[in-house]
Amino acid sequence: MRLLFVVLLVISLSVAHTTIKKDGKRDKRDYIVLVPQPVSPVVYYPVAPVIPSSPMVPGMMMAPPPSALACGSPAYTCQGPCTSRQVGGIPAVQAEQPWNVQIYSSNRHICSGSLVDNRYVLTSASCVDPTTPASVAALRVRLGDFNRNSNIDGPYVERNVTTVYRHSDFVPASSRTKSGPSNNIALIKLGQPVTFTDRIRPICLDEVSQRVDTGTVEGIVSGYGVLSYTNQRQTDDLYKVNVRIGTPQECQNTYSQHEYRLTDREICAGVESPGLPDPCVGDDGGPLIVKTGPNSYKQVGISSFGLRCGGPPQVFTRVSSYRQWIDQVRYYYNENVL
Repeated sequence: MRLLFVVLLVISLSVAHTTIKKDGKRDKRDYIVLVPQPVSPVVYYPVAPVIPSSPMVPGMMMAPPPSALACGSPAYTCQGPCTSRQVGGIPAVQAEQPWNVQIYSSNRHICSGSLVDNRYVLTSASCVDPTTPASVAALRVRLGDFNRNSNIDGPYVERNVTTVYRHSDFVPASSRTKSGPSNNIALIKLGQPVTFTDRIRPICLDEVSQRVDTGTVEGIVSGYGVLSYTNQRQTDDLYKVNVRIGTPQECQNTYSQHEYRLTDREICAGVESPGLPDPCVGDDGGPLIVKTGPNSYKQVGISSFGLRCGGPPQVFTRVSSYRQWIDQVRYYYNENVL
């Protein structure tokens, strides 16, 4: 009986680390893995591995989160005008947001993301949709950069991408049904681990224990978005803006006027002025962070969608709603996390 269990376990693990096409042929390249929540098999291409809950089997546990790594602590802090609560924001200080990364496809900037450890970048699923072997092979992640079109700010690190882990229940936005994307979350696995420096550091992730959408919490959005209602060109430098995170009622009331319905897995945030308008700073996939100490931060949201610059508040995927999903991908699939 014990021998039969071991054989079945080996077979199941070997299947879990391959993807399967519709015709049943295995594709060991693993360019894209659809990861469900809650844990359950996925029956369309490519078939997702069954990610076990913890403990996986008796005596086998997923690796615990790294405890020695100081996440969410930048080496440099702002010394001048440090906050902006106006649409468009202000330039961030170089290395003030060392977890902010740029995602490129065929040398074209498409999205932002956030570094969560030495091998994984958190972003939105819409940034990597559609996902094909060719599209994943074209992805590059740039870390430690500030101005995306100049080298005067010093050298940066660039990594290719081996695998995109996308939520299996991701649904793109639809103008026909007036719905934003749902389960809009993905993890990008870098081709090689990165070494942490003053300019490359990971961000801490929000837990489920405390809500941030009470109406009194201020967050920070950063990215390479447009700067105003009229200037629709994306900025070259990393910009930031302070935003108030709205209550669920505020967010739903605002979007119901446009016939959109938000879920509890989303939060919204905007600059502190009548109507809580979109800050026009963060681009898709970028982080919404909150301050947790004198020089410590955690990520509570992933930029998901907005109706227009300066329009209704920006909508973010709620990180705490997907912590189990994130940790399953990071610690079950990746044995090289520091």
